[in-house]
Amino acid sequence: MKTSPPMFNIKDSFKKWLLVNDYKENTATNYAYNVQRCSDFMSNHVEKYDFYRAKDKTELKQKAFRLLNNMTFQEMDTKLHAQCSNALKRYCEFVHSL
Repeated sequence: MKTSPPMFNIKDSFKKWLLVNDYKENTATNYAYNVQRCSDFMSNHVEKYDFYRAKDKTELKQKAFRLLNNMTFQEMDTKLHAQCSNALKRYCEFVHSL
């Protein structure tokens, strides 16, 4: 049975997972940062939530779905060339792989 990395290591583990999956260093760094940006946006505009502290895969999927379908988030994400939504989608894949 696989166990999740400790919370304080999850961001680093995500970045390493991206690198192992052939993402470039800059992309991995940006995605790790943008998951936090998603958490900040979620907490400020939807509900208080930190994606890096997700309690389980189902909760993460529900919260990501809620954020990705928020019109204000979509507008912000469009201006950032989908950096946030792409980062969050990859993060969900990472958590699912654990």
